[in-house]
Amino acid sequence: MFARSQSAKYNGLVGEMNDPVSVIRARRAEIALQLESLRAEDGELAAAEAVLSRLAGAERSVSSGSSRRRAPPPSQAPSQTPAQARRTRPLPRSQREFVLEALRTCTPPWRRTNDVLDDIFARWGVRIAAKSVRPLISGLKREGVIERQGRLIALAERARAPRVRLAHA
Repeated sequence: MFARSQSAKYNGLVGEMNDPVSVIRARRAEIALQLESLRAEDGELAAAEAVLSRLAGAERSVSSGSSRRRAPPPSQAPSQTPAQARRTRPLPRSQREFVLEALRTCTPPWRRTNDVLDDIFARWGVRIAAKSVRPLISGLKREGVIERQGRLIALAERARAPRVRLAHA
């Protein structure tokens, strides 16, 4: 079960531990701390692995034309597949580029911010937090790049298209 050195280690840390149950409880507490630390490290490694895999996959899919990303739902399918779109133009690299490209190609042209973010995820497999996009949307509106009507946004160049009333979910 325990080597003598481990038993002596616990005797030195907690005083005189002659009770085997106390030794076991002390060891289990130490293991629990180590497990917590390992789980945290494993979570960080998983996130890093996902980012690196996504970046490596994006570079491969651009060069080879294959795609590991989720396809958009049929109702939101663009005129060309994401793999075809990536062959003709490079993958957007910033949140601004993702948002502008999504607004440039979405149907209908007037969309809610969350719908634009869903389009970005469906088309490129990139998840962008709504909290980080809201300041970007405000800046694009100040610059005149987009127009806003209530909760709907559209590129200024496409804003003259008729709006479709969205049903409340």
